[in-house]
Amino acid sequence: MSLNESNWDIELDNLQQRIGYKFSDKNLLITSLTHKSSLSAEEAQNIASHYERLEFLGDSILGFVISEYLFKKFPTMREGPMTKIKSFIVSRDRLAEIGHILRLERIMYISEDERKRTKKHSSVISNTVEAIIGAVYLDGGMEKARSFILATFKDLVEKLDIEDLIFEDYKSIVQEIVQKERQILPLYKIIKEKGPEHNKTFVVQLFIEGDAISRGSGPSKKRAEQRAAQKAYKILSGRWKTFRRMRRYLDRLKKSNN
Repeated sequence: MSLNESNWDIELDNLQQRIGYKFSDKNLLITSLTHKSSLSAEEAQNIASHYERLEFLGDSILGFVISEYLFKKFPTMREGPMTKIKSFIVSRDRLAEIGHILRLERIMYISEDERKRTKKHSSVISNTVEAIIGAVYLDGGMEKARSFILATFKDLVEKLDIEDLIFEDYKSIVQEIVQKERQILPLYKIIKEKGPEHNKTFVVQLFIEGDAISRGSGPSKKRAEQRAAQKAYKILSGRWKTFRRMRRYLDRLKKSNN
């Protein structure tokens, strides 16, 4: 940290305004902003002097709060898509985005060498966000931590393309089904593009062994493929279940005639 003491206090106050929480024990906040590289070797041996334990705690609290939020917000969603969405929200890149919004790089206690590395790698900033969550929890309890997380991650969650994340599961599932049943990969082809350049709609056809199975459309090639995969999943699930039942029936019939 290169700021003088008065500026440091101002930055701490500004950070508390940005996160919407004022600490009773400001030392918890300071610890959450302290990277081990800023301490002497002897000081770093004291596990309470830097953010790593707070990061561990904050990671668990963040995972719980986001899981609870998704569970309540999407009462009919299966666990697979919820896991995918949660993993996206709490990923290192998303946490780093939050950290930059909070301007943590201005106020963190960190060595100059580590600061240079942090500009290229987001892990330190994402860890600091988790440490702050842990600090808020210890200072104010679970409800304050939950309020901080939901308020801080609100814009990120609201901008999420939930449909896009969920449909990616269908592409993976369809690929697994086709590989298992036919030992090949499904093929996606753009068959039409509609609308002006800035607002196009893509239409994609999904083929298996040359057979057109399903069609999907969307504002991007990826979304169109995902929608085609969702439709293909429903078709293939029923078709191959019927095929397997028929095959078992014929096998039993063959054995009874021998």
